[in-house]
Amino acid sequence: MQKLGPPVGSLKWAQQNAVKQGLSNILGLSGAVSIIINFNLDAYEDDPAALHKLLVSAFKDHAVILEKSIMKEFYSLIGEPFESALVFDFATQLNSAKQLFEAKLVKS
Repeated sequence: MQKLGPPVGSLKWAQQNAVKQGLSNILGLSGAVSIIINFNLDAYEDDPAALHKLLVSAFKDHAVILEKSIMKEFYSLIGEPFESALVFDFATQLNSAKQLFEAKLVKS
């Protein structure tokens, strides 16, 4: 039986798609799916800091490349440009994007 995902257009859906597409941009689709499944990334949806720690433990200094790709995809789903700061904090950026997404949901 196929697992049903979150409703299309929901915050959870947006975050899952941003992670999948962001990782796919760097690792390819099979690499992204492998990371998502083997590291159970869905379990980190509510804890961006823990997701950051997991990515850093697996990819070391290269994790920031994956994180920026995820953020670029998330902002694309929101319809906003992503501008990476010189000092990049994944957890802070992801929480900001989530708030922006929810604010746009309320307005529509």
